[in-house]
Amino acid sequence: MAGPKDPDLSRDRSFIFTRLSHSWSGVALLTSLHALCAMLIALFTCCSQPISPDDLLVSSCRFEPPLFDSFRQNTKLSYSLNQPATVSIYILDGDRNVVKTVAVNLSLSKGSHSHGWKGDNDEWTFVPTGIYIGQVVVKGKRFEATVEVFHW
Repeated sequence: MAGPKDPDLSRDRSFIFTRLSHSWSGVALLTSLHALCAMLIALFTCCSQPISPDDLLVSSCRFEPPLFDSFRQNTKLSYSLNQPATVSIYILDGDRNVVKTVAVNLSLSKGSHSHGWKGDNDEWTFVPTGIYIGQVVVKGKRFEATVEVFHW
């Protein structure tokens, strides 16, 4: 067993750093450690902002199914309200333009809700193939989910 005066335990950090940085596995380890530290700093910086109750109004916002052929089926935007709220629902294209207004100022109770979408726009024509965003707006906060529309 090594004692406190063991020469192997008395190496300083700069020696270990130098040894690690001169080997490929050491470079990979140091790069991974650097990335981990950057992620932790970003996480703590992000999470240091206070979370307001309005940030938690909507949970589990999603499309079911998340990929659909609008000529053959519909999809629905599902979400849960954590308290009663007035909700507006929009479908946006990839450029974030509103292509469909599903509901405006709809008063809903706490709980699970869903709204169907046929893959059409406000002019009742099918939207082109692509990725679309379902947006649930509550008290000025936007909660989003994506869906892919394709046509056979």
